[in-house]
Amino acid sequence: MASSNGDIVTGILPIDEYGVVPAILFRRIENPEKPEPGLFRLAPEGLGVAYDNVGSEHFAAAVENMKWHGRIISAGFISELNTPPEKRFGIKSLGELFWRRIRARGFIWWDDESMDFSTRFGDKVRRCEDIIKYSFRSKMFCAEALNTAGDAASVYVSDGFFQRMPKNGRLAIYGDAAANLHLCGLWLELGLEKHHWTTIRGEVLGNKNLSQVGQEHGLDKCINVNGGTFAVGTGMIATAVQAILGAVHKDGGHVALAGVMDRLGLTEHALLSSVTSSPYTHPLYAD
Repeated sequence: MASSNGDIVTGILPIDEYGVVPAILFRRIENPEKPEPGLFRLAPEGLGVAYDNVGSEHFAAAVENMKWHGRIISAGFISELNTPPEKRFGIKSLGELFWRRIRARGFIWWDDESMDFSTRFGDKVRRCEDIIKYSFRSKMFCAEALNTAGDAASVYVSDGFFQRMPKNGRLAIYGDAAANLHLCGLWLELGLEKHHWTTIRGEVLGNKNLSQVGQEHGLDKCINVNGGTFAVGTGMIATAVQAILGAVHKDGGHVALAGVMDRLGLTEHALLSSVTSSPYTHPLYAD
């Protein structure tokens, strides 16, 4: 768009089809060009608009070569995504933002101004809550329970900082233990034989049944996966269900967990048919 309007467009890589022909030679094998002198060479009169998703010295160079009242759009600072604070690039020219009246704004590609949680996880959390009829006080518990991604698909923003959502494996172990405790309590209430517990545990909380329960209720559609992953396996679904149970228990305690297990049919077993227990319903979903 800029080049079609007659503006001069430069970048860190030449892209002929987009009109980005002059570029900083920072990937040159011999004597690679630094961003700051490269920009001064290519735009001696200064930059009117800078779009940056690298950060570090590239962002600093843009600030130091901006025209008065210029604009900077920053979409990532990807160079510092996994860098601890003490090792991050220190930009010494931030005063130029004020002196030159520069307008700078950062954004992430999934931003939605109307939401207080990233679209990637927010939509999945809401869908999960609708399915299990439980509203999390801490949405982070649910988001972690649904996350199997370890790449950029696991990134979210909190208080202006990039964070990675942990994978759900640890929460799944916790959920498995919590669900076992609840079922074991029902087994104990009935005074059943020890071998009955083995049967109940295997048939209700085994991966085969958990995966089936997840698919039947649509929880498999809530799972956050790595980019390029198109099929959600049965093991992944079972782990997510375990993690959801763990998230519910951490967020709302045993009563909340019991209610969700009831609604997912995870307390339905022939050996448990005579258990008499009061229905559990989260206050926000009570009739």
